Amino acid sequence: MARLSPILPLHERAEALLDHYGPADAPDARIPFVQAYDRLDLEYAAIRKAAALIDLPHRATLTVRGSDRLSFLNSMLTQELKGIQPGQARSAFWLNKKGRVDADLRLLIEPDRVIFDVDAHAASRTVETLSAYVITEDVQITDETDRFHRLALHGPAALRTLGLTDLPPNTTTHLSITGVDVLIDRNDTTAEVGLDLLIPIEGALSVYQHLLEKAHEPLNPGRPNPGVLLRPVGWAAYNIARIEAGTPLYLTDFGPTNLPAETGLLSDRVSFKKGCYLGQEIVARMNALGHPKQTLVALRLTDPHPETFAPASVPTGETEAYAEPPLARFPLSAAPVFASNNAQSEPIGAITSSTLSPLLSKSPIAFAMVKWGSHTPGTKLFVPVETPPTGDGQSAFELLEAVVQPTLRTLPAHSTN
Repeated sequence: MARLSPILPLHERAEALLDHYGPADAPDARIPFVQAYDRLDLEYAAIRKAAALIDLPHRATLTVRGSDRLSFLNSMLTQELKGIQPGQARSAFWLNKKGRVDADLRLLIEPDRVIFDVDAHAASRTVETLSAYVITEDVQITDETDRFHRLALHGPAALRTLGLTDLPPNTTTHLSITGVDVLIDRNDTTAEVGLDLLIPIEGALSVYQHLLEKAHEPLNPGRPNPGVLLRPVGWAAYNIARIEAGTPLYLTDFGPTNLPAETGLLSDRVSFKKGCYLGQEIVARMNALGHPKQTLVALRLTDPHPETFAPASVPTGETEAYAEPPLARFPLSAAPVFASNNAQSEPIGAITSSTLSPLLSKSPIAFAMVKWGSHTPGTKLFVPVETPPTGDGQSAFELLEAVVQPTLRTLPAHSTN
């Protein structure tokens, strides 16, 4: 059975728009989550201008204990962990023997353990495959997802919301909230300040409610607190911000069939100065001698008649979010990408995520996995989008021009704090 958020009853009482995360062919593993509370533009604005509070029931928590934990992990993962100290955080890949990405990990270093933040659908596989390499080392790897829950704050007021003056990126700190010990990880995934909160599951609801009570929010209307501008948001608003910021997601934009060089995250997740780790030979050989067959890129689309069609659905999930009608069309996930303006030609890639960017005049933007050679910045590609319905209510598709961007981040640098 899928694990339920301890905050789910509160979401339901607030009549939040709910969706499910996970494979459609495994309904017992699908995790309920919030797509939206209110209008999408208001939730997005909270991320960019104030602070947004989001529930993350799709994240799992693993712990690695034992006196050999750091040396063992350094010999297994792609990131350099030698000399790392408590209070620091790193992102890393766990690869298989063929150099493919078995898991995308966020590592939080504590005095007595290393905590993994990992996608819930990769958790059990990570415990099983990583534990298989523990031979004589003093290392214990445990899935503690049932003991912890994750929330996140994103926005320029995120630190102030928690009463913090500063927390550098990739560092952690402990904070007592309503008497609950909360581990805070500075992880900027929206191009704003990002704070991930790891909370003992029995205290998650009280922490969530406390944060809402400190601020003006739609669940408990009242006089706003001018010192803290916070709004609960759903995945739809976060999804827009993370695509703009150039943050791809495991099991969405890349997965267990991909090499690190295909993910767009090579420089952030992989150290080429450290010694051996599982899959290292393949990664090093490709970096030194060649290139992958495909790679993740960001696309910006041009719609010649943006106001003629306004789909109401958001780019993730299966249901409609509360949103103002968008002024442009965007491609759907898994839509083919073509090298020419010919839908009968052989696709050279596929869309993995897409949205409309409020800070780019609501232009459609997307991530796409494309063949090497079609990845060069400035390359013009073509992507199908839905056309306005005909008189009989039927829709067709037309190809829009999509230009490969210099980096995965499409957001202008001056647009955020």
